[in-house]
Amino acid sequence: MSSPRRTVLTVLFLLLAASSRLGAEEFVVKTISATVGGPSTFLVASEKASKREQIVSSSTLIQNALLPALLSGAKLEQLVLVPGSNVIARVYAFALVEGPSPIFYGDYEVSRIATQRKPNGTGEHLEAFLKKIGEKEEKTYNVYDPSLQQLLIAAFSAKAYIKPPNVPRVDVQFDGDEIVTVTLGEKYQSGSK
Repeated sequence: MSSPRRTVLTVLFLLLAASSRLGAEEFVVKTISATVGGPSTFLVASEKASKREQIVSSSTLIQNALLPALLSGAKLEQLVLVPGSNVIARVYAFALVEGPSPIFYGDYEVSRIATQRKPNGTGEHLEAFLKKIGEKEEKTYNVYDPSLQQLLIAAFSAKAYIKPPNVPRVDVQFDGDEIVTVTLGEKYQSGSK
């Protein structure tokens, strides 16, 4: 335990960690899902213990730190959660790994990105060009939420090192013509464990 006010958890129960020869149960980030206004939800899994847990954070820094873990399949040992909750307070050090590409579920590929600034210079946003898998036509969406922006940029950037046929795809939920949720990684279902 690092301090009396914070409890270091392995996310997948200290009891499981005690029974592990490693002293801590390793887990991987399987999914990151961001919704307008947050928080972002992270699905983490222990392959040894066959357990999955949903944890959350409203921090774009934490989301940005866990994106490389998702994309590389890095093994994490510990996170700090806010006591009595599933809210991430701290991400402990981890290293990137070379291994099999993660599994991407979703119907869209981020084919191009751009930025746009209001003429008066008061704000800027991401333009995400999405193409439905198997189709040639792309559609442009203006994305203002920073958490959604990060996931779309990560999916676009990952195409540089994750080669077909495992193209980084995103699951996107819409409200009319507005993107309200972006999920990168495995299929995420709200409320499921």
